[in-house]
Parts: sequence; C-alpha cells; structure tokens
Amino acid sequence: MSGCSVHARTLKPSAQAITALESQMDLPFEVYDQVVAEPTEESWRNAIAWARRHDFSHFLALVESLILFSLP
Repeated sequence: MSGCSVHARTLKPSAQAITALESQMDLPFEVYDQVVAEPTEESWRNAIAWARRHDFSHFLALVESLILFSLP
C-alpha cells in the first residue's frame, strides 16, 4: 500500500478499514489522503486527476466528521 498517511491511521473508522484491507494479501489498494474539509474546484480536480492515474475498479469512501460547538 502506498499513499497512506499516518493521519489516516489515527481515525478509528479509517484505521479499521485499512486493517481490514491489509489483511487481504491479494487485494492491492491505495489511500487518497488529500481530502479537504471544504472542497474547492481545485481540490475536486486534484482528486479526479489522482483517481484517473490509477486503474481502480472500486472505490470505498469513508466519511469522518467532527462537530464543533460554539458556546456564547
């Protein structure tokens, strides 16, 4: 596996998915870890370009959220 950042492994859902993928010896995979919280046209284009450089047959998207509260 290449492209897997240390940050991706610190978030529980991502860590679980990566561990499950790594347990499959005959299942190559890549992790795109350049996602931004508020996507822009440029970040979308970067993600699309990255995906086009690979020969993927499937995609797995993990969404992790953080809720911030602002108290008066």
